[in-house]
Amino acid sequence: MAILVIDLDGFSAINSEFGRAAGDSLLQAVARRLEGCTRQSDTLCRLGGDQFAVLVEQVKSSRALQPLLKKIIATLSRPENIDGARCCVAVSMGVALYPEDGAGAAELLSRADEARYAVKRSHKKTFGFTSAREVLPGS
Repeated sequence: MAILVIDLDGFSAINSEFGRAAGDSLLQAVARRLEGCTRQSDTLCRLGGDQFAVLVEQVKSSRALQPLLKKIIATLSRPENIDGARCCVAVSMGVALYPEDGAGAAELLSRADEARYAVKRSHKKTFGFTSAREVLPGS
């Protein structure tokens, strides 16, 4: 299985410019888009603020997961019309795989968040895989 931690880059600017109601509408739109990207067997949740997590079961390898990751980034990066305003956010995503990156849920979530943070720091607006030794950027 894999845990994805997804962060919306630029979300605070949406709240500042358009207000919290627009931000809430955007979060709802993001949740709907994520639902459209995932399978019924996957688990989607909002961690808080502008962060979401997806638990993807039956993952054979990091390579097999990459089409889903690219689909999520492409889908969430499309502009959304909120109250007549065109809102755009970029996505930073970290990925941890079981059992390679950890044995428990808390450890996997932490490692996926570390990978997400490394991607966000690099301003790549993509995804990154984590391992016990290093964070590997997505292609």
